[in-house]
Amino acid sequence: MFRLIPFRLSPFVLIGTFAGVAAIAAGAFFAFPFIPHQFQPRTIEQQKLSAARDLKGTFEGAITFMESNTTSGTDYCKHSYSMRMIIENLTNTKISGTLAFKFESITGRCSSNETNVWGNPVAFTASISGSKITRLDLGALQGVFSGSFTTDTITLNQNTPGRYDNGASQGTYTAKTPVNLLRK
Repeated sequence: MFRLIPFRLSPFVLIGTFAGVAAIAAGAFFAFPFIPHQFQPRTIEQQKLSAARDLKGTFEGAITFMESNTTSGTDYCKHSYSMRMIIENLTNTKISGTLAFKFESITGRCSSNETNVWGNPVAFTASISGSKITRLDLGALQGVFSGSFTTDTITLNQNTPGRYDNGASQGTYTAKTPVNLLRK
């Protein structure tokens, strides 16, 4: 008959065995060292991506400009408008189209003879990359914007305020909050 003889390992043998296995594993890890890669930014075309799907179309939202008189140094009017952006052309790096404003209200120490109808559209161009819009120039009166977009939403922030000079006074039009335009 076969009889098993109990075999006891001392704790030192177990620790030594574990240390040996760990050393072999570490040696295998260091045999294949990590080689850092440098990532280069690439254009949409290089990454084989396309611009946002169906970005062409009409987007609408609200914008509020605070009018500041640089002659007196005070904020004195808040102009509220509806804003309509129609994107007519889209490439991998540019959008273009028209923008129009419709006067809604004015508050503060000024008056306006504007009517509640859509104004004449103003042509625009802007650069796009990924989901960013840069250099959306709306001219001297409205200023320069940048922002981001998805297929159904455009968010714009004013980088450079619009300026006016009517001979009697000078001032700026500053959008105090981001403009959120939704696809219509």
